Amino acid sequence: SSDVVPDEAALTDDLPNVKPHQHLCGHQTIPHRLLE
Repeated sequence: SSDVVPDEAALTDDLPNVKPHQHLCGHQTIPHRLLE
């Protein structure tokens, strides 16, 4: 996730309550915005 925004990746990694599917959705949304 080094290619993704460090702040976003850090937030998801720091939150143990974040579910796997939510974690993936977040990472999918980030690159999607970068493409736009």
